[in-house]
Amino acid sequence: TYFDDVARYYSYSNCGGQDSYSSTVGNTGNSMTPTCPNGEFDPEGDCVQKMDNEAEKITCTDPWAVGGKCVQPPNMTKTYPANYGEGCRVHPEPGNSDCSNADGTPKAPADQAAWCTKPWSYVNPCTCTASDMARSTYFYPNLLFYSTSACGAADLFTSAEMKSNDTADAGCPSPPPPAAMQNPPRFPRSKPVSQQCQCIDVTTVAPEVDCDKPYAQGGKCINVTKINALYPKNYGSTCGVQLEPTDSNCFDVSTGNPWAAPCRYGFEKSCRKLYCDQPWCYVDPCSCSDVQADDITKTTYFDAELYYSFANCAGSDSFTSTPVTPDRSSCTSTTASSTTSERQGTTNS
Repeated sequence: TYFDDVARYYSYSNCGGQDSYSSTVGNTGNSMTPTCPNGEFDPEGDCVQKMDNEAEKITCTDPWAVGGKCVQPPNMTKTYPANYGEGCRVHPEPGNSDCSNADGTPKAPADQAAWCTKPWSYVNPCTCTASDMARSTYFYPNLLFYSTSACGAADLFTSAEMKSNDTADAGCPSPPPPAAMQNPPRFPRSKPVSQQCQCIDVTTVAPEVDCDKPYAQGGKCINVTKINALYPKNYGSTCGVQLEPTDSNCFDVSTGNPWAAPCRYGFEKSCRKLYCDQPWCYVDPCSCSDVQADDITKTTYFDAELYYSFANCAGSDSFTSTPVTPDRSSCTSTTASSTTSERQGTTNS
């Protein structure tokens, strides 16, 4: 409502925020729905946008910097905006002569290639069903896949050869048990491709209870005793990114949904911390050595002796502040030495 000359629109959720402003000024958006030409922004497929571009954010003074930060594609001389590809929008292309001048500034619209003005976004390759999804080459070997049709626009950039790249390298997990909110969520790098030790079924220490949570599986959850909360009944039982419904660093606990975007660019609230998107599982320290998983530590969620590892699932542990390493003196020699070979490379689904 700030401008009269042209219709302008804003969004909090696109940046991982919550809109507690619009309702206070009577702006519900119902009478301000944008009319877009040629069906643009009518998304194709079920795709999660706002995926992090995973590139290192460097300090820069270029005019397209975001908060003084840019990213540097390895094979280009020009930097790119720090939020390049994150969310549906027309992203600047300072290093591409189809769209920009030699100094990185945008060409006049009439001089740009048609694809330069189309919105697109990096998407979750494990869930996106858009027909034009393809793997990015800008930050290779990062596991980045993008789509234009997911943003409701025609893809005038991607060649048939580029689209032929499949998602085998993305490390997508097997489909989880049925639930309105699935656990583990289908995120890249959740497949236990380098798993060394067998994951432990959490229901061996936490009995199932009746549950009507959206992540209930067959009407059942487990009671996480130390925090007295209901969690998915397969929580930590297989390698994967696990739902954390009571952790405000991962979830909007007021709505019961994960935060929409990962934390970045200095934001620390209303977003997912790094560990929220890292795969892990519970392991038996008597049959899983420090060589196989070098970050095994005791959980504080249960009264029982239960240990977890990110490294066992090719994840990175930025969660544990004070590790409690296992005391293997009570392990029997048979248990400690058994099943190493038969568990090597085991996968769970």
